[in-house]
Amino acid sequence: DGGSKQTVLQFYMMDSVEDALEVHSDFMVDKTQWDAPGEIYDKVFDDWMMDTKSKRGEFYGYWGWGDDWGLTHGQYLAEKNVYQPVPTQIEALDEYLDVAIWNGLMREHQEDYLIHDFLMEEPNDTPTYRGYAYPHIYNTYFSMYKIASKYPDMVDYKETVDTYLLRAYNIMNALYKDGVAYNWETGLMGELTTPEIIDALDQEGYYEEAQNIRDIMARKYRNFKNATYPYGSEYSYDNTGEEAVYTLAKVNRDSDTANAKRMMGRIDSKTRACRGLQPVWYHYANPTTICEENWWNFQYTASLAGYTMDDWLRLQDNGMTETGRAEAARVNYAAKLANLTAINSGQIDVDFENIGTVSWTYQSEMGNLGGQGTGGGKLHNGWRQMAGEADLGLFGAAQILSADVVVDPIFGVFGYGAEVTDTADTYEVTPLDGLYTRLNLINEKLYIELNRDQYTQAIVKKDNSSVILNMKNLEGTAHEADIELTGLTPGSYRVYVDGSVTDSFQAIDGQTAVATANLPAASSAKVTIEQGEPLPNTAPTVDAGEDEATYLSNYFRLEGKAIDDGYPNMNLSSQWEVLSQPDGSNPILKNSDRPITEVVFDQAGTYEFKLTVSDDALSGSDTVIVTVDEDLPLPIELANYTFEKIEEVNTVTTFVKDETGDGCDSKLIGNPT
Repeated sequence: DGGSKQTVLQFYMMDSVEDALEVHSDFMVDKTQWDAPGEIYDKVFDDWMMDTKSKRGEFYGYWGWGDDWGLTHGQYLAEKNVYQPVPTQIEALDEYLDVAIWNGLMREHQEDYLIHDFLMEEPNDTPTYRGYAYPHIYNTYFSMYKIASKYPDMVDYKETVDTYLLRAYNIMNALYKDGVAYNWETGLMGELTTPEIIDALDQEGYYEEAQNIRDIMARKYRNFKNATYPYGSEYSYDNTGEEAVYTLAKVNRDSDTANAKRMMGRIDSKTRACRGLQPVWYHYANPTTICEENWWNFQYTASLAGYTMDDWLRLQDNGMTETGRAEAARVNYAAKLANLTAINSGQIDVDFENIGTVSWTYQSEMGNLGGQGTGGGKLHNGWRQMAGEADLGLFGAAQILSADVVVDPIFGVFGYGAEVTDTADTYEVTPLDGLYTRLNLINEKLYIELNRDQYTQAIVKKDNSSVILNMKNLEGTAHEADIELTGLTPGSYRVYVDGSVTDSFQAIDGQTAVATANLPAASSAKVTIEQGEPLPNTAPTVDAGEDEATYLSNYFRLEGKAIDDGYPNMNLSSQWEVLSQPDGSNPILKNSDRPITEVVFDQAGTYEFKLTVSDDALSGSDTVIVTVDEDLPLPIELANYTFEKIEEVNTVTTFVKDETGDGCDSKLIGNPT
């Protein structure tokens, strides 16, 4: 109206994302993980208490270590190391899962995979019915699966890749068993990983397990699909179920497209409506829970439900205008950063002993009004003194942190989590998001994600026909790095690594393309992806696996794989066949039309199998020989432990001797109460 207006901006300072995450992760390993061999809390990542500048140290059962606060610390650290792998942190995680979880919290449930809500000495009498505990543990195992898959040579892992994945699956499956609550009609924090877990099970050949999770999600979806208010969680008005129910609709959108889209759109609208838009840092993109209270700010849902806004904006048919997309990106990125404000870089508490910890929530109304809940204590510059559930928010942030380039109606070309130079036909991007694995061009609808490693600079053509990435090789080894690209201009592409062609592929409208970069054993490489004449179609390169020996009653899988150039139509079909077998035998291949299949043998002898993979034009094949031996007779006495002979190897490791003399000594993981 031609007059003057005035507003007040309240802002907040914190460390860079990369440094904040690293300082907090190092703090967890150095200060919050217990090293107490033989004690129930050995290798636990405990809550840090700023008042006392020490670990909480309460392991007596209910309201001690566990539930939604204690179990989230390892969950964050595992997901962070998927993108920023640090060997000492990965080893600490492996110890945590082995000692504190598998042989601690789950020591009584290694067959049924139930999760006690709190840690205590045997017998653990805390309930296993609280469904909220389960995603924290299965997501930690799933993140560990991703770490071991991406960086197999970084540390000496305690378990196989498959073991981490199957424990994640079995705990997820146990969540929906009889006797567990808060499952079928409740959205749980951390369920955004469901599609990725299903894909991983399929990729590793666990087809029945993947289908079981799909079936569970289909049944659960039916409990929400007709709800007027499909955001169910623990309380009548709550935001902790938004991310889970959104994911539920996403998993089921192919079978119920219109309704699933309706649910996803409403959840996006609902979480945006419940977030402040005021120019005050603690009310911008920060969701409220109960009647806009001011004592529970920066709760973990800021980033967890931020996933729904990110997915809806980028990957769904949302009907937004260019201006609408750019405006939505403002709140989206604030949501990605929101939970990082809880990391203490000195802005919460200046005491050196507390630098690197996190705070559960912020109380914007200030004053110690007795609303601290578990942990109690005083406020530190408005923040609660106990770490609590803050790491759950950081887990959510790690799922969505990215460099986002937007053409804003007010600010023009702008980089959220990036520095951007706008040239005539390209964007030159230097990422600042801390993870350096995702780049989103919001207006151009081009989305790039690295399967492993990081990028330090990108040059992207605005017509989506060319991408140049300066990549950082995190292990320094020669390996393949897959790059997912959604929104590339349809056509044929070539992949160059340091100027040499290493791959070609097709980009098809509406599909995510995968470019494979063969990185050399060096610290960095320049990867160029650009339109060009396709390389001649070549037959799939097939590997049926190494020749193996097994016993007749052992569980056995043929694990084949194929590499292909994607031509002529990005489709591959697989077929196993038996070339030779002992007379009278009848081996059963449970999934003969998949690259990985379980085999049941009925007779000892030598078998030869052939795997053929076709791209609909050309085919390749490979063979493998499996030698099946008769089962060994079981000894009358497998082992004998009297606990009279105990050998202490060092201060951490103690062995109980097998007195049969067969060498079946066992590692002592705990002392009797």
